[in-house]
Amino acid sequence: SFNQSQSNLRELLSHPLCSVISDGVYVRGRPHPRLYGTFASLLGDISRDRGWLSLAEAVHRITARPAARFHIAGRGRLAPGFHADLVLFDPLTIAGPATYDAPTTPPT
Repeated sequence: SFNQSQSNLRELLSHPLCSVISDGVYVRGRPHPRLYGTFASLLGDISRDRGWLSLAEAVHRITARPAARFHIAGRGRLAPGFHADLVLFDPLTIAGPATYDAPTTPPT
């Protein structure tokens, strides 16, 4: 959470309609760290380490829920006729280490 207090972040994530998206835009030099770290941080820090969301709920909030909200047809879930956009990760080790000092550090 690069611009929210921890209590605000937890309250937002507790809302059943909360989707997690990023408005990070790549710029030369020092982009905002959320460009590299948003989703891995949700899956690692927020879901696994803090237990604020189950892994399944965290994945849903970055896939199916935003696709449905923004009416992106054929995306967001694995289903016949849908595009199969897959990212494989280890739920035990995924992390989003990007910081303001090192904003382009890729997820691990």
